[in-house]
Amino acid sequence: MTKPVPHVFKVKDVKAAARKAYKEKRLAAQQGEPCKYFADDKPIGSCVCAIGAAIPKRLAKKVQADGSNGYTLEDLLIAFPDNFKVASAKGRKILEQIQNAHDDWTHGHGTEKTFLATLK
Repeated sequence: MTKPVPHVFKVKDVKAAARKAYKEKRLAAQQGEPCKYFADDKPIGSCVCAIGAAIPKRLAKKVQADGSNGYTLEDLLIAFPDNFKVASAKGRKILEQIQNAHDDWTHGHGTEKTFLATLK
């Protein structure tokens, strides 16, 4: 059996996907809890986290099937090591900053402005 080709998270791709989700008002922070993360195939009715916005549909369904909607980047890398990778150690730090800023905004500990600054 061959291993699946992993999705590689790249900073520019995650930023672009998060900006698109923001413009479409699909981010969890814009919709509040509870929300369906990773449901990218349902454009406005569902929402995603900043990292989840960059997950391809084929893998989003796999993550959803696992039964958890609250994966962090680290969780994804541990739970699905054959499916997700990060392009670089520096990129991982930046992605974690984006994720943390989104999570803080979602839970009222941060602001929309702070989150958007991570996407520049």
